[in-house]
Amino acid sequence: MLTALLSIAIAAPEPPQRLRTEYLIDPLAIDAAHPRFSWEVTDAAPGAVQSATPGTRRRRKTRRA
Repeated sequence: MLTALLSIAIAAPEPPQRLRTEYLIDPLAIDAAHPRFSWEVTDAAPGAVQSATPGTRRRRKTRRA
């Protein structure tokens, strides 16, 4: 019974909605070197926020003299 309650409490977040690339929905082609992506987070859970996965941020390499 406790397992059933925990599985209900820990539900997967809602997937992003209204995905767009360069402000277009379902574009056939994109002619941009660095396209802009956008989406909406529609999770109705209290306190739901968008966050990035740790460790995916690119770091600049610096040259040491």
